Amino acid sequence: MRSPDIRSRYIRLFVPLSPDRVEKLRQPNSRFVHYTSADAAFKILTSGEVWMRNARNMNDLSEVEHGKVCLLRAYHNSEIGGRLQGFLDGIYPGFSQRLIGRFNESAPQFEDDTYLTCLSEHYPHEDAFGRLSMWRAYAPKDGVALVVKSAPFQADNRRLGAYSSPVFYGGPEAFSADFNTKIDEIISERHMIEATPEHELQDWRLNMFLISILCTKHKAFDEEREWRIIYSPADTRSEVITSRLVTLNGVPQKIQIIPLRDDPANGLDGTDLPNFLERIIIGPTSNPETLRKTFIEILANADVPDPENRVFTSSIPLRMT
Repeated sequence: MRSPDIRSRYIRLFVPLSPDRVEKLRQPNSRFVHYTSADAAFKILTSGEVWMRNARNMNDLSEVEHGKVCLLRAYHNSEIGGRLQGFLDGIYPGFSQRLIGRFNESAPQFEDDTYLTCLSEHYPHEDAFGRLSMWRAYAPKDGVALVVKSAPFQADNRRLGAYSSPVFYGGPEAFSADFNTKIDEIISERHMIEATPEHELQDWRLNMFLISILCTKHKAFDEEREWRIIYSPADTRSEVITSRLVTLNGVPQKIQIIPLRDDPANGLDGTDLPNFLERIIIGPTSNPETLRKTFIEILANADVPDPENRVFTSSIPLRMT
């Protein structure tokens, strides 16, 4: 097994793009937020479950195609992808051809059998009102923002079987520029790469490619500051994430469920509600006081300390339709 230091170096090299946002996550008191409807927030808190939907049931399937276009254009660019291929083929002859073969085999299954849930970076100045663009996009009426601590996302997630990644915002040119920077970092670690067995190196590279597909969006969405929690049961089976058949918006489908409990032995460290949930912001609604009292009672029933001082109404003047 790799030492934690070596593993962190691999993650730095092969987790796609946005290293500045990964560093921000390590800052004290960093937090995430999930904007949703009051109904969905009620179900999350009372069931103690986070639901993950299939990647093909995302709000916009074109996101997956956008990520694929950005990745393949960079990889097949002779000056960018060609440089990476030449470097890796110099260590393991034929490596690049074998890698692209695995990618072509794995990508369709990865898209079909990968489940996601989405969060957004939350900043202190948003504590009182939330973020207007997120209310409009995800919770325009009777909306709720669940603000949670980021510490569980910094823990070793191998036991959980799911992992988190920031979304990269940009088109093919911006993606290629960042991809080129990532290649510089990989080449600078030549000694470590040379000491890595080919099958392990293939796994890291394939993982980087597949995450790039799921975590790349158009630049216009960058104010969302999104992170995605990703789980692929065909690749890594979790001991605690379970599946269920449900109906969402009238569409029967399979989901995956992450329980909100403290279970460090299985990769759930500090994810019980009393430790995980930092605050609730009540968004645009005609019933702010009703929602506030309801969510205070929910937190009290879940043994969350000081629930009255964890639920806030934003009073944001957003016209509801």
